[in-house]
Amino acid sequence: MEKKWVSIWGNALSRPEENPERYARDLTLRYVITPSMDGEMIRLTFSNFDGYEEAVISTVTVAKTDSGSNRNVRKDSVSNVTFDGKRELHLVPGEIRKSDALYFPVRRGEQISVSFYLNGYTDMGSGVSTSGPLTIGYFARGRYSDKLIFPAEVSKPIATFYFLNTVDVLTNSQNKAIMVFGDSITQQSWPEHLTKRILRDDIEHIAIVRRAIGGNRVLREYTHLENVHYGRRGIDRFLHDLELTEGVSGVIVLHGVNDLIHPEAGNFFRSPSDLPTAEELINGLREYVRISKEHGLWIKIGTITPFGKWCSYTDEKEQLRQQVNAWIRSNTEADGYMDFSELLTDPKENRCLLPVYALNDGLHPSLAGAEHMAESIPAEWLV
Repeated sequence: MEKKWVSIWGNALSRPEENPERYARDLTLRYVITPSMDGEMIRLTFSNFDGYEEAVISTVTVAKTDSGSNRNVRKDSVSNVTFDGKRELHLVPGEIRKSDALYFPVRRGEQISVSFYLNGYTDMGSGVSTSGPLTIGYFARGRYSDKLIFPAEVSKPIATFYFLNTVDVLTNSQNKAIMVFGDSITQQSWPEHLTKRILRDDIEHIAIVRRAIGGNRVLREYTHLENVHYGRRGIDRFLHDLELTEGVSGVIVLHGVNDLIHPEAGNFFRSPSDLPTAEELINGLREYVRISKEHGLWIKIGTITPFGKWCSYTDEKEQLRQQVNAWIRSNTEADGYMDFSELLTDPKENRCLLPVYALNDGLHPSLAGAEHMAESIPAEWLV
């Protein structure tokens, strides 16, 4: 049977939140990936896209995760990953590198671990934080990239994925990836609940690849240290994230709420003048449609969810949200929409999330809300 490369996991290109302790040395990172399809070979992509300095990764390995403890890996499964035949990887600022293809059979639902060691002082300047039931990562002091045991006494969990950007497998030609693109709502757990649904329902040919950054906006980005981790504006990063996603067939976008809630009086970095018009925000979403169509992909757009209890809410912003959502529901440019707003809105107060589906901030979905979002994705999108 004919084979092709398909991405089974990924993150957005971004820079982590700035802090004075961002340098690391003598550090091992171990990330656990849950594949939703089988593959016979594997390939890893590492990124220093938003880094300020060269990053040197001394060793990279991939292994089968131990079922007894996901910190550890199974005996005789550790395989060395190379880059143009070399084990050490040098990433200059802005560089993205794919590894050499490695024979490493992957089975859906069977977790694998990617481990890598940073020997010298390294600016941890490229990475993104995520959350969800399948977000599993650890760091340890010392070199453990090729060790079976990741000792609990020298390690701790981490939810920021540094440098590791994408995992691809060589798989059957009918298999494909769906990229989900957005901000913190997508950075949180609903895409991972969708992957769990795919595994539960025995859908063997689809992988969900999340490309999301907390605080990200469609039309605006920040270069100052306070908010640089919000990432490049969506209309600039969309194509980069798309091109890194192998075997992608379609895109689900949920983006735009930060364009509305960020501008507020008294905030120097989020000036009220940054508030877009409905037309401007719609044109930003149209740019996602244009790029997707140019690449022969389908695209579904999610309606912007309510934020009536968020600290910067105004009636003007709510009116803009309703105008943008009206376009999302009625346009014929995209291939459809997912009415996340309708799913999560409190029918007694339509500017707000239903309490059972909301975290205390009134903006982000709760666990129940995320699960509801994942379960509501139409089955025909997953064929």
